[in-house]
Parts: sequence; structure tokens; C-alpha cells
Amino acid sequence: IDLRGTDKTISWKFIDDVKKWPQTSVVIGSSASGKTWLVKSWIEDALKRKKKRNFIYLSPEFNIDTTLKKLRNNKRWQKYFQGIDVSDDTFKEAETSPAQYWTDVIKPRLLNAPSGSVIVLDDIKDSEVYKQTRAFMIKYMRTGRHRGVGLISIQHNIRGGKDTAQAFSSVKNIVLFPRSGGRGKIVDFLHELTGVPLKKAHHI
Repeated sequence: IDLRGTDKTISWKFIDDVKKWPQTSVVIGSSASGKTWLVKSWIEDALKRKKKRNFIYLSPEFNIDTTLKKLRNNKRWQKYFQGIDVSDDTFKEAETSPAQYWTDVIKPRLLNAPSGSVIVLDDIKDSEVYKQTRAFMIKYMRTGRHRGVGLISIQHNIRGGKDTAQAFSSVKNIVLFPRSGGRGKIVDFLHELTGVPLKKAHHI
């Protein structure tokens, strides 16, 4: 859909039924392109509704990311929104190895997410539990819907290897930020993976 030259916009929201599967998404763009802000806006919209769904937000910058400040500090939403910080500081304070912390603390919280929940994985490459989180992400992109649990993966690169390979064949929604860099990669993506003619792909 090309909306250039119009006053129209494209928007996306979680469905109202909080017990139904909330779908899977991958959001890709360079640093400071607005990836986290976009996902945060989706979450805030869902939490402002009368019936709220649950969110689990995993990030190595969860405790310091100013974009997430409102979500972190809103007491009205703390029952429905929980963050998991996977920074180096968290593992230093845990008095256990990152791998053991994943097994004992993080993984059980993800697996116990109730139906209708959304798990957000934000820039997990910067974490000591990157490999474990990536394995969970790849599996849940395929199987999370059977539990009714949605997943959002925030990535930097379209050609992200194992980080994005499963996403392109499993997720319902793919969001790209063309003005944030990597325009040529987006053109290639549209042409090679989605079948858009090359000439048309250049007009994104």
C-alpha cells in the first residue's frame, strides 16, 4: 500500500479480545529509528483499554531506556506489564551464571505467560543470554500461537541470519524503517523474499 501524496496513515493495534492470540511481529530498523517507541505505543494503547492483556518485556536496557519509562513506572499497569532486565549488571547481582539465571528465573517466567500475553524481545544480541533467548524466540515464533502467546522481536538488521530467518516465514507482521538506513537492503528484501518487482521495490 503506497500512501504517499495522501492524508492516510497505516496503523496497527492488538485485538480487543485479550484471551485470543495477539499474533507475532518483527520490527526492524537501525539505532534511534523508533523501533522501541513504536512497540511501546502498541503496548500503551492496549493497557489503556478496560480489558488488558499481559506483557513481558525483555531487554538488556530495560532499566535505563527512557522510552520505556512510562511503562516501568506506571503503578496502574504493573499487574499487566513486567520487565526483565538482561544487562550485565543484572547478572553481576544475581550471584549465578547468566545461563543458570536464564534457566532458573527468565525461562520459567516466559513459559508461564498466560494465554493472550505478548513477549517482547528487544535487542537481545547485547545480552549474555542471547543464545538462550534466540533459541526461545525461534521456537515460539512457530509454536507460541498454540499457547495463545504472542511475540514481538525488535531487530537491527533485515539480514539477521538466525535472528530473522524464522521470523520471515512465521510472523504475521513485519515492520521496516526505510528512512533509518539500509534502504538498499530493504529493496532487496522486497524483491527477493516477497516477490515485488525490482523497479517497484526501488520506489519505497
